[in-house]
Amino acid sequence: MRAFSRGPMKEKYDAHRQAIDEVVELTAIQTAADEATAAEQVRWRTAALFAFGGAALVGLGLCCWMIARSILTPLRRTVQVMEAVAAGDLSQRLDASRADEVGRMAGSLNQMVASIASNERKLVDAAERERQQAADMLAKVDSLLAVVHAAASGDLTRPVTVSGDDALARIGAAVKQLLDQLRRSMHAIGQHATALSGSANELGTVSTQMSAAAEETSAQSTWSPRPPSR
Repeated sequence: MRAFSRGPMKEKYDAHRQAIDEVVELTAIQTAADEATAAEQVRWRTAALFAFGGAALVGLGLCCWMIARSILTPLRRTVQVMEAVAAGDLSQRLDASRADEVGRMAGSLNQMVASIASNERKLVDAAERERQQAADMLAKVDSLLAVVHAAASGDLTRPVTVSGDDALARIGAAVKQLLDQLRRSMHAIGQHATALSGSANELGTVSTQMSAAAEETSAQSTWSPRPPSR
């Protein structure tokens, strides 16, 4: 046994053991290198993942900001326009050139504001027409009252200037007709009064003549001549 441990077999064993140790050492070195390579790859991939994640987050944040800006800016403008409309300014309009929901909303709001402005113009025009009609009616009433007051004071020369096809115009026509009749009646009365005055003068003259004739006749009847003396 001692001869085996010291003989050629031991040399082969030692050589074989040395070879195994070298293989183990090489394997350990290779394993360490592989682990280092794997760790480097892990670090690189982790860094790349973080970089990609950071870029993705930045891009996502930028996209969110752009989306929020594209929505919030028109909404702020919409609020401004609606506040102006509520304050009475109907000249404000929104940008309806976009093809999305915000653009359609802006177009609808523009139509609503335009409709409100159109209705307001119609109301203003109607109020102006009513004001003008009321002013015309007041002027016609004042004109008719002036003619009536003048007629009541004896002045029948005031003309009736009211015209048209409304009730006041018909009243004016009736007043004009009445005044025309009064003028004709007053003219006829005047003519009759003149004729009566002439007749009264003639009657006075005749009465004076008759009175003179009566006095002369009475004087003649009371005078008698004296008889001649014998």
